[in-house]
Amino acid sequence: MSLLKETIEKIIKDSIIKCGIELPDNIQIIKDSDRPDLSDFQSNIAMIFSKQLHKNPKQIAQDIVSNIDSKDIQISIDGPGFINIKVNNDFLSEILTTEDFNKRHLDTPKKIIIDYGGPNVAKSLHVGHLRSSIIGESLKNLARFKGYDVVGDIHIGDWGLPMGMIIATIKEEKLQLPLSVSDLNKIYPFASKRSKEDEKFMSVVQEETKKLQNKDKENIAIWSSFKNTSVADIKKTLDILNVDFDLFYGESDANDDVNYLVSEFRQKGISTQSEGAEIIDLKDYPMDNSPVPPFIMVKSNGAVMYGMTDVATLYDRIERQHADIVWYVVDSRQALHFHQVFSVAEITKIKKNTQLEHLGFGSVLGVDGKPLKTRSGDNVALMDLINDTLKIAEQKVSENVKTKDLSEAEKKDIATSVGISAIKFADLINPRTTDYIFNLEKFISFEGKTGPYILYTAVRIKSLLRENNTDFKDSKIILSNSYDKALAIKLCNFNEIIDRAFDARAIHILTQYIYELATIFNDFYHNCRILSEENNDIKNSWLKLSSMTLKVFEIFANIIKINIPERM
Repeated sequence: MSLLKETIEKIIKDSIIKCGIELPDNIQIIKDSDRPDLSDFQSNIAMIFSKQLHKNPKQIAQDIVSNIDSKDIQISIDGPGFINIKVNNDFLSEILTTEDFNKRHLDTPKKIIIDYGGPNVAKSLHVGHLRSSIIGESLKNLARFKGYDVVGDIHIGDWGLPMGMIIATIKEEKLQLPLSVSDLNKIYPFASKRSKEDEKFMSVVQEETKKLQNKDKENIAIWSSFKNTSVADIKKTLDILNVDFDLFYGESDANDDVNYLVSEFRQKGISTQSEGAEIIDLKDYPMDNSPVPPFIMVKSNGAVMYGMTDVATLYDRIERQHADIVWYVVDSRQALHFHQVFSVAEITKIKKNTQLEHLGFGSVLGVDGKPLKTRSGDNVALMDLINDTLKIAEQKVSENVKTKDLSEAEKKDIATSVGISAIKFADLINPRTTDYIFNLEKFISFEGKTGPYILYTAVRIKSLLRENNTDFKDSKIILSNSYDKALAIKLCNFNEIIDRAFDARAIHILTQYIYELATIFNDFYHNCRILSEENNDIKNSWLKLSSMTLKVFEIFANIIKINIPERM
């Protein structure tokens, strides 16, 4: 809760207690007003306790208000018993002055490992990797801002049968290394299709996979070559999105732990035989009150299932990296898989006291409401989507930005900032678990609920502060009208929003707040002639409010990793 709300709530709470009303824990006493024209905050507490006290809610509200004696707020009663609260300007100014937007220190910082991205070697990133990368990066930076020790791990798919398919094809075709990304994008779908249709080739694939897992020098050399090419391509795309990982670990890094844990589970009798396969029974670990199928550890043909790779990776994260919390930012359709993995971690005591969370997300849809695909039915390449966005961004910048005094390099940088902000904001304004339609024309507009609108507002503040010739940093905040007061209240809510977004693992809470802040600031900017204001105290107060707003925009930009240009 914000310091402002906390202070007001204490005033109301003390009065409620004086009335002899017993308040349960975590009850909401005040909330933002539904009618900002009538009040800043409101309390519906009298309505809540009317039945319990067998009393008219208006009388309860009057009893509460009669016990309040504060110069900081003004109280009135509306309708059947709503308590309206207006904050006095001097009190609001005092609260805002004490706000520290950067204060995020934890007494004992916990370590979070966040698994996001999840691309596969030998395939270029596609639109399916967009949400994982954007949401994961933002949650990582939000946790860091809160003061947690956070490690981001991309967890590349670089092991198992798919690698054997590529190696077998390279050997059979006698292809020269290193291969290009384009070559790899052709090899994998070809090899995958052939493996399903050609039993002889599948036998070769299985043999090459086994040799790789046994660290055969030739296969390791081939694998390392195309993996390095693929990782370089992945990094190139992610760099444009400003997505950065601390660890580029992959499934291959868990191979030794997989073998160790399989042996351990067998020796301890945790796994059992079922139709030739080795499983771990999860009958005591239902999901949403429904039974869960057993976790298949080893298939009947002796192949270790990929779920064991996740268990082994988790073992490393807890045992060696000492994670207190592990987040998996992975498609919601993988909910059952992670429930199984977490259940196995519980059964085998791997989990210890570590908090495990699958932060699922919805899909990116086309305008037809179906998963975004190319005309041929393939996944849209992420780089193609980015390039299309940047191309339109350049056109929009030419139309909406005064480019006369800008160099070509500056125009390009601005267009990149606009394009990337459009992609990221459009994703993050939606609740994480919902699908959304990718509408580029809508996302890249400089008006409405878009990234470019946020950038344009932030750049407007930068320009305002550049044009100013007074020192306002130590000035007192003087609230003189409804516009600067609305902005002050919104700024006071920032720390509460940060906490709410983190607790819910929901970046859309912060993104929605930033849009509302931009709208309120623009109302303030258009109705308060800041630089031409003759009263220097008020002018400096408005400049200080503007500077505070910019600070919040900059924190937001750093969390979701977008660049705010100096001018537009």
